Amino acid sequence: MKVVPEESGKFGSDLGSYELMLKAGIVFIIIAIALIGVGIMLFPETIISLIGVVFLFLAILVGLSGYIGVKDEMKKKGKKRIYTGFGEASAFIGGFSAIIIFGPWFSIPLGALAIVLGKRGLDKGDNTYASAGIIAGIVGVIGGAVIWAMFYFTGNMG
Repeated sequence: MKVVPEESGKFGSDLGSYELMLKAGIVFIIIAIALIGVGIMLFPETIISLIGVVFLFLAILVGLSGYIGVKDEMKKKGKKRIYTGFGEASAFIGGFSAIIIFGPWFSIPLGALAIVLGKRGLDKGDNTYASAGIIAGIVGVIGGAVIWAMFYFTGNMG
């Protein structure tokens, strides 16, 4: 278990990036709703509304991640950051699973692995990377499941 020196490892320093994620999520939700509305009203036989639904889902995940990050940073403000190998692995694997949600055959198992590793990291005292890995793992699992359902119900299982 590594503890970052107090002067460079305090919580609250990443608050601005989480606030930016929250604001970006809100803007993306507005854009996604506009895409859905335009797709349904003006171009009913195109996939614009489907793209809007996927964009809405991703926007909600970005906004929710930002909100959870802001809440977490405010709760832990002034505490030292603790890192473990489980937390770091969870963050890496969870981030990768969130990025590859359009490959649900990989995203869902990797997201589940990130959640398990993140939980082990939290149990060992990791208060930094483990939380991020769990959030990214949830994004990977849910995003992969939604994309898989879209492939399944449209018949494009490629």
